[in-house]
Amino acid sequence: MMNYNGTEGSRGICPNGWHIPTNQEFYDLEIFLGGSSVAGGKLKETGTYHWNANNSGATNETGFTALPGGFLQSWGPTYDLLGIRATFWSSSPGTVGGYYFILAATI
Repeated sequence: MMNYNGTEGSRGICPNGWHIPTNQEFYDLEIFLGGSSVAGGKLKETGTYHWNANNSGATNETGFTALPGGFLQSWGPTYDLLGIRATFWSSSPGTVGGYYFILAATI
């Protein structure tokens, strides 16, 4: 996703004028949206068409409409947590596997 560029905030695979967010940008967004207890709900699609039946707190107030794509397991071509989790990569350096931020349905 970084297109072999290790610079935090780099464009990577994004179109011109866009970049892969940094950890700080995710934290700033979380604070702007009212904190960790409500920010995810303001970004998530409402209802249960795509999300787990317990998609409580989802308002999509921002219009972002985050969808629960789950994630691909690193040890094989298997997807996990479809309908439960949306994962977003960060361009900030991290441990093995990098940093990412998660929006989840209540399980």
